[in-house]
Amino acid sequence: MDTGACYVSSLSPPIFPVPDMDIRGKEPQLKLDNVGFELAQSYTALRHEGFGDFRENSKIYFKEIVEFLKRLLGAQFVEVYDCTASINPRLTGYPTVPYTSSKP
Repeated sequence: MDTGACYVSSLSPPIFPVPDMDIRGKEPQLKLDNVGFELAQSYTALRHEGFGDFRENSKIYFKEIVEFLKRLLGAQFVEVYDCTASINPRLTGYPTVPYTSSKP
């Protein structure tokens, strides 16, 4: 019988039920400062095939992301320090390519 209670153990973190919400049409209300995330639309000059050579094309893509985030957030400095390009390998044959900044 489901009582709605959460199972709690000293060996695992507590589990809290989170309801699904349809946020369509509410995008303008969802801002980083009040809900912890923000939905924004951006475009890239790279074509889908460009992500196959992600290590080389990441220079272009990351520059676009940095400029987009600076405009969106009003930031003076943005650094991409970790990124995983996940392209559906079942459809494209491309692997998942992790990226980490070379800066210390």
